[in-house]
Amino acid sequence: MDTLQTQITTSTTEVKTTSTELSDLKRTYQSLQISRESAQAEVNAKTVSLYKLRLKDGFTFFQVCLKTTLTCAHEHKEVGIIDDVLKDL
Repeated sequence: MDTLQTQITTSTTEVKTTSTELSDLKRTYQSLQISRESAQAEVNAKTVSLYKLRLKDGFTFFQVCLKTTLTCAHEHKEVGIIDDVLKDL
C-alpha cells in the first residue's frame, strides 16, 4: 500500500510540475508572438518608408528628365505647347 501511495504522490508531483512547465511555455510563446508581431510591424513600416523614398526619388528623376526633354524640344522648336507644360512642373 505504501508503494502505491508513493507512486500516486510522485505522479501527482510530476503532473503539477508538467502543468507549471506548460504554463511557462505558453507565456513564453505568447511573449515571442508579441515580439514577432512587433518586429513584423517595424519591418512593414520600414518597407513602406523605403518604397515612399524610392517613389519620391523616381518621381524627382522623372521630373528632371521631363524638364530636360521638354527644354531640348523647346530649344529646337519641336513642340508648341512646351511653355505650358514647363510652367506646370
